[in-house]
Amino acid sequence: METEEETQRPRQELERDETFLGFVLFRNELKIDSIGAIREMKRGSIEPVMVTGDNIWTGLHVAEQVGLIPKSSSLNG
Repeated sequence: METEEETQRPRQELERDETFLGFVLFRNELKIDSIGAIREMKRGSIEPVMVTGDNIWTGLHVAEQVGLIPKSSSLNG
């Protein structure tokens, strides 16, 4: 857990004398029926909405994958 003092220190100072060992990547796959479920909701005149605590770009990627937004969509604002 970060202390208030740690959040105020420069990154270079916090990383001094550390050894980089690599990256860890986590990937959650979509459920098999997600795309079909979204499609059926739309056919039934139900407007699906996604609420996520993820990074905006992660949310957009998932929304594209399940068909909530077209892959050619762009955001303004």
